[in-house]
Amino acid sequence: VANDCEKFSDLTAGFGVGHNGDKTKMNEIYRNKAKYEADIREREWDQYSGVPLELDDARFDKMVRNSTLPVLVEFYVTWCPYCNRFVPILGEIAKDFEKKVRVATIDKEKNESLAKEYDVKKFPSFFLMRDGKVVDSWTGAYKTKTPVIDRVKKHIK
Repeated sequence: VANDCEKFSDLTAGFGVGHNGDKTKMNEIYRNKAKYEADIREREWDQYSGVPLELDDARFDKMVRNSTLPVLVEFYVTWCPYCNRFVPILGEIAKDFEKKVRVATIDKEKNESLAKEYDVKKFPSFFLMRDGKVVDSWTGAYKTKTPVIDRVKKHIK
């Protein structure tokens, strides 16, 4: 470990380059890297608890496929009037399911490879994911949150 690295008292996304002067602690971190990465991911989700989290290709695997809770993912495009009208409803859904289901949004035009992977052709497109797998999907925005809540409730523990 480099001598000039900053000390840290709490783990951050760059925990692998920090140095706290405790060789035992650093070895523990490296041996349990997956656990510490999960802790970091959970803290990041917690920062956005009750609000939709905007994701991109780079963060999708970490935040959605490895999530401990189900994730409702919306693919949208900025020019879609239905997507824009659904924004406040999606916020309400995120608040209603706080600590039970996470809500994420993805701009299709900025994340083409991810949209292609999920065969997104209509907007908005929704995917309810659990343990990294799609358990429900649909296209189009409902006028109220009730139908979405009913769909999501079928898949949460």
